[in-house]
Amino acid sequence: MDKASKTEKKCAECDNSKGKFNLCPTCTTRHIQGEIDEFIKDTQIQAHDTVQWADWKEFTNIKKIGEGGFGTVYSSRWSRSIEIVALKTIGKPNELMNNFLKEAKALFHCYNQENSCFRIKGFTQDPLSMQYYIITRYAENGDLRQYLRENTSLSWEDRLYILWDISLDLERIHKTGLIHRDIHAGNILHTGKVSHASYGTRVHDGVAYISDFGFSIAAYSDNNTEEIYGVMPYIAPEVLNGHGYSMESDIYSIGIIMWELASGKSPFTHISHDACLALKIYDGLRPEPTPNAPPFYLQLMQSCWHKDPFKRPKAKEIKETVMNQGGLFQKYQEKMQSIIEKQKAASKIDNNKIDPNAIYKSRLLPTITSLLSKRNSFK
Repeated sequence: MDKASKTEKKCAECDNSKGKFNLCPTCTTRHIQGEIDEFIKDTQIQAHDTVQWADWKEFTNIKKIGEGGFGTVYSSRWSRSIEIVALKTIGKPNELMNNFLKEAKALFHCYNQENSCFRIKGFTQDPLSMQYYIITRYAENGDLRQYLRENTSLSWEDRLYILWDISLDLERIHKTGLIHRDIHAGNILHTGKVSHASYGTRVHDGVAYISDFGFSIAAYSDNNTEEIYGVMPYIAPEVLNGHGYSMESDIYSIGIIMWELASGKSPFTHISHDACLALKIYDGLRPEPTPNAPPFYLQLMQSCWHKDPFKRPKAKEIKETVMNQGGLFQKYQEKMQSIIEKQKAASKIDNNKIDPNAIYKSRLLPTITSLLSKRNSFK
């Protein structure tokens, strides 16, 4: 090994040696910490409750509970809280400036300012790894996919409350001018420790909320159509064709979530999530509607996944439809109980038949624009 290869890289700012990920620990911490301090200061002016900085020593019993396309989540005891909290990190330290603060700001604007239960509580940093973490509420029921798998006898009341929660969150997200771009069952969390209330009276236990804003983007931003990221069954056909994400493509994802809520299954488990499936989705393939859902629910679901983005409802319309029509579910519940029992048995069988290439973790996906061009050239 020659002498030059042994030379340590120096930081252009302070002339100290760079460390892991080719970062200067001193300068990187100073820059990111400065932005976090400024963000905390701003939130203290705007929020109902303040976002805090917490020392790493305040956290104990840290356990990894999940990993997605944009980061890893841990549960932990926090000395300032009587409840377990979640710690989320996004990417490697050299990617923090964009992804980490973007997620924190999105959470704050969509949830803290709306007095949601899923607020950003603060920040912390592991001094050894240099990783920064966002502190949020811990969802003890896990994500929606896990929750549906473990609770096969949910009533329609439970399902409609989950849909109402999700549509409320999406309304908040869109109201702030953001497109989420990565809505799927793995990014919807559920907690049973929060209750719905009406005029101060508890009416239903359990709240669902949309998480993982790592891929969110401002609706007015330049939408890079060459990069499609997510879980294929939830991606709108126009996005697969390279037309970019929109608020309407978020609504499409909600339509697939509605099917998942009604069926208790993940979409397209028996099919490889590849270019062939993407072409079929573009051509109109959708999950087969389940027979146990109320008619208004089926109609709303199918309007959400309409091929024409402009014929899909707004998030507010979904929320209001559930609120206005949801009372109808009571007359279906008893009648459909036998169907639900049959679905429970079918779900156990289906889990053994999942295609190994049916991937439910967010990843980079190809567009089908070139495939459509080739197909059209043969017509």
